[in-house]
Amino acid sequence: MRIEKKFFFRKCDLTELLEDLKIICVHFNKYKVTSIYFDNIHESSYLQKVNGDKDKIKIRARYYNDSFDYINLEAKIKNSDKSYKLKTSLTEDELKLLLKNNYLDIDGKDGDLAKIYYYFKYFGMQKYIDIEYQRIEMTLKSQTKIRLTVDYDVFSALNIGRSVNNLRCVDQNLCILEIKADNNLVDKYIKFILEKYKMRKEAISKYSLGVQTQKLNMDRM
Repeated sequence: MRIEKKFFFRKCDLTELLEDLKIICVHFNKYKVTSIYFDNIHESSYLQKVNGDKDKIKIRARYYNDSFDYINLEAKIKNSDKSYKLKTSLTEDELKLLLKNNYLDIDGKDGDLAKIYYYFKYFGMQKYIDIEYQRIEMTLKSQTKIRLTVDYDVFSALNIGRSVNNLRCVDQNLCILEIKADNNLVDKYIKFILEKYKMRKEAISKYSLGVQTQKLNMDRM
């Protein structure tokens, strides 16, 4: 079972926090993330999140540092208290085809690609919104299955073949610490971090925040 915990903290504490994390973490890496989120005309994925539904599905394509050399197609699925993630790679041409025609050629392919595409078509998904942000990634020492990320400068944009309405969707003075693990033992490893920076677990969804930002902007127009 995959466990994800997210916390807001002040951006002014970022430098000091990273120094503290260097005590317990290794393999620091910084890069830009671009996620293309898919949803249907009913905004099912968005509403599942904001309504607190126990069953959720979220599908996105993700690439890094504005390069299409490495593209992931992912589905995050939650059924009651259990969650899991499907993940496969795409070529640039496959991504373009998916964005333009909502189509992928899966003949002769199986595994996660076929499963994700099944969910994609079953729920009537189509391109909806882009989320971009800066990320610092690291791994907990001696616990290689526990990954920590810090995200900041988070923006959303409508995806209509090109990105429009590029808007900040997380306060510029805030960052997000996220912990990804396969058990709850991570709490004891980073307890001093959470206490020092007065962090509390929150249900943070960059996708939902991005959608809400776009909706508020349209209401003002």
